[in-house]
Formats: sequence, structure tokens, C-alpha cells
Amino acid sequence: NENFTQNHTTFVTITDNLIQLTTTVLGLFCDTTYYFRVWAYNEDGIEAKYSNVVSTLTLPGPPVVPTNFTVLAVSTYSIIWSWDITSGATYYQLFDALDTLIANLEGYGNTTYIETSLTPNTQYSRYVRAGNNYGLSPPTEIKSVYTLAVPPADLSIVNVSSYSVSLSWSLSNASTYWVYRSVDNVSYVSVSSIPHPGNTSTVSSLSSGTTYYFKLGVINGDGILSQEYSI
Repeated sequence: NENFTQNHTTFVTITDNLIQLTTTVLGLFCDTTYYFRVWAYNEDGIEAKYSNVVSTLTLPGPPVVPTNFTVLAVSTYSIIWSWDITSGATYYQLFDALDTLIANLEGYGNTTYIETSLTPNTQYSRYVRAGNNYGLSPPTEIKSVYTLAVPPADLSIVNVSSYSVSLSWSLSNASTYWVYRSVDNVSYVSVSSIPHPGNTSTVSSLSSGTTYYFKLGVINGDGILSQEYSI
């Protein structure tokens, strides 16, 4: 493929008693110019002169697999999927783990998709492929993420003693609930972790005659804290 300017090339030998007039050369690279010439041998094994040189450009072929495929859960109902621009791509397709097409994104630089109308604290798995007129690239690895959990809106104090406070809340779809306390409503420390479906917590070892503030955080299936509700 150097137009025979160097003293080496790749040989394709034609046999079949010298009656074969065509051949197919396999294993070439896409979007590459190749040069070809033909020669023959007589019965004594003496080479004839080379034929004229012909050349052709192989077709571009599908793009390579997209790189840097990432995912971020941004709310209880939406996820951002993104990847790097892929050379030779004219569109991208996002699929779920069952190979169902989720989105078709036209354009070389259209490398971000915001998926909406999802279910809170639910795992979603996706992969992406780049495409052009010659086909689709191999798939990226599958990425999975949970949407954020919904915080309960009714954290309440159900009992107070000299040294403890009992809290309760309605269940949401969180995987875990974290209880935090503070004496100044600025700096909070976590005091308990309650797995779903727990919805109560008693915070003990408090100081009598002291005002305390509490808030509840919700954790999704990836262990990500979403929102907090305070009292």
C-alpha cells in the first residue's frame, strides 16, 4: 500500500492453471488506498513483466466503539448518559441491556442524552453504539445506575424525654434512611442508619434541656444520598 515505492509488498498468488482472471483480497483496512499489480510465470518459473498498477480506496466502514461512556443520576426521574465524540460517526444509538433501542441521536457531536420519566430508586442499564452509512460500531460496556430516591415529607417527633427523642416518617422507596442531628441547625452529624422498610428511630444520649434539630436523608440503591428533610 505504498504504491510500490519500497522494496516489499503483500503477495496474492493466483493459481488454478492460469485460467483464473479475478481474485478477492481479504483482510484489508477500511478507508485505505491500496495499489495492485499482476505478473505471471512461465513453465520454467521465469517471471514476466509486471502489469500496470491499479489502485482503489476501500470503503470507510463503521465507526469504532465510543469511548468514555459515563452515566449520572441527576434526579428521582432522570439520568444523563454521555460519551466522547467518535471519529467517522454520523449518529449514535442508546440501547438497554435487553438490546431495545432507547434513543437515536443524529449528528457527529450529539454525545449526551438525558433520559426522563423514569421511576425513583430504580436501576437502569444502557450501552451505546456509534453509526454511519456503513453500519454500527461494536457496543460499549453496559453501564448501570439507580435514579435518586424520594425523601419522605413528614418527618416528625413522636416522643421526647430528658435524654432521647423518637422520630418517625412515612415510607418512601428509599433503600436506606439516615438520621442526622444538630444543636445549631448548621453542623449535622449522622446518628443512625435505618434500612427500608424501617420508619422510626430513637436518638439517645442527648443532653437534657437542649434544643436539637433533626433531618432525614434518603439513600438509593447505589448508596447515593439524594435529598434531606429537616425538622
